[in-house]
Amino acid sequence: PTLDELNSFLADDSADAYSNPAGLALADSLDVSYEWAEIANGTIRHSYPAIAVPIPVGWGITVGASQESREFTDSPSHLREEADAISGAMPLTRGGLFYAGGNLRLLKVTSNMKGVSGQGFGGDAGFLLRLQRIPYARELRFGVVFQDFDGRVKEKNGVTQSLARTIRLAAAGYPHDRLV
Repeated sequence: PTLDELNSFLADDSADAYSNPAGLALADSLDVSYEWAEIANGTIRHSYPAIAVPIPVGWGITVGASQESREFTDSPSHLREEADAISGAMPLTRGGLFYAGGNLRLLKVTSNMKGVSGQGFGGDAGFLLRLQRIPYARELRFGVVFQDFDGRVKEKNGVTQSLARTIRLAAAGYPHDRLV
């Protein structure tokens, strides 16, 4: 992964709910974001609006919603993928050591090719370990995400496609503002 992907995998805002939903639990206020990218000389368009809302009930629960879309502009089939997600996260321990989160996504695929359109569901489970106030670092974060653990899209032609199951691991250190 790139440095940006690694950072989003361990971060704490609405834009990163897709990468690791456990990071949502670190959001301490309403967070609204929007990402847009044109990849591969504009042949893939990526859009990602998202929101995270901490719920003040004493457990540190944060909920989120996002909508991701990818359009493959040079594809002869005009393929477009969309994922509407509801996310949730919370700390598993007092003092902010372990966090867990998950996404449930409605997946839609459209295309101008006969039968190659459909919809289905996918889901992710993420976990985050956050070590704070340690020597030489403000904090260290370790994350693991199980992506699309049971994702499927049923096409109009009757074919059911299973999504590739992915396990992602990452670690990051955040240095002190001043190192001695």
